[in-house]
Parts: sequence; structure tokens; C-alpha cells
Amino acid sequence: YGRVYVHTGEEFSYDKWIANLNAGRSFVTTGPLIDVRFNGELPGTTWSRDTMENTVTIAGAVISPNRLRSIEVIRNGVVAEALNIEPQQTPEGAWMYSIDASETLHGSGWLALRCFEDLPDAKVSFAHTNPVFVDVPGSPLVPRRRDAEFFVKRMDEEIARNTGILPDESLA
Repeated sequence: YGRVYVHTGEEFSYDKWIANLNAGRSFVTTGPLIDVRFNGELPGTTWSRDTMENTVTIAGAVISPNRLRSIEVIRNGVVAEALNIEPQQTPEGAWMYSIDASETLHGSGWLALRCFEDLPDAKVSFAHTNPVFVDVPGSPLVPRRRDAEFFVKRMDEEIARNTGILPDESLA
């Protein structure tokens, strides 16, 4: 039941949807809806900056059929801040969380927003924006060793799982 929502602006068409999906103007969800802007821009935006310290504001709303367990700002793949927001209930019975936060990046990096619903029976329902990026020349974002090792391990597992199923050129 996972879905991806894409911001297309006033015009909705297949071409506009695909172009904005490829530009990262989207979020994924299994329940909550996220409508936020980063420095007034949609997810997928990249800024080039000459300064090492760059603050990004995050403003908008998350609407969920159930109360949220958490709303988190993700910085470079790690939870940077858990937002403590008291929701308002809409006339339709949903829960709306108004987002007004900021996060500072030191050098190049990325930010995203994610949330998890508070559901019974350990069910997971979440939403996650695509990131926004700050590019500072001469200050590249260096991946953490554990992240690189995780992705190498996952690639090895997928190659092993698909050996004998996919042709050799696909496995390569």
C-alpha cells in the first residue's frame, strides 16, 4: 500500500508527473501526507553555497489519519532532530501537524523529513520526503564506512539471490 506523491504544480499530466518525479519533487508514504518546503522550495532542490554553515528552514504540514509517533528531521542519513509538535484535529477527524523547524548543515549535505504513525500491533506506517541538497565546493559529503559496507553487502546478497535467474549481463 506504499505510494509516491509528486508535486506537479497547477498542471497535471504524465510528462509533468515523470519530470517532477525525476527531479525529486515527491514523498513516499504508507499513510501520512507530507506537504513541506525547505527554504520555500520543494524536495529535490539543490543549492550551491560558498559558506560552510547553511541553515535550512522546514515549513508546512503533515496530515495523518492516526496520531504520529514521531516526526524527524534527517540530516545526511541520521536523525538530526525529533520534532515535538502538538497536533490539531481536522473537522474530518485527521491529525494535522504544523511544521516550523530549521536545521544547519556544515559543508555539503542533505536534509529530509520523515514521520511514523502510532499504530497498534507493531504495524509500520510512515512518510518520507525526498531530500534537499546543499553543495559546498571543496567540502564533499563523505559516506560513513558502515553505510558503504551495508550497501556492498546488500548488492552481494542481491547478486547471489538473482544468480541463475537473471542473465550474466544483468548481474554484471
